[in-house]
Amino acid sequence: MALRIKGKWHRSRRSRKNSQGSARPKTLSDLSSVIAFNIWKVSNALFHNMGKEDFSFTNETMVMGTIIETIAFLSQVVDRTIYD
Repeated sequence: MALRIKGKWHRSRRSRKNSQGSARPKTLSDLSSVIAFNIWKVSNALFHNMGKEDFSFTNETMVMGTIIETIAFLSQVVDRTIYD
């Protein structure tokens, strides 16, 4: 499964405000929103790949259960990674 996730901020040369904003230190809110977006992206890609592999979801409860379980697992991975 090839997936592009956000790993760094890019500096834009289009506007002064944008270039100054990318140079500032990242807050906890900035970092957590990127982590949450990446977790959602991985969960969604996993769900779509399961569909391509002919895994049949019989109802929406199975779909949501799969996505929720993946999000819970990845949240635990992130928590254990940054615990120290």
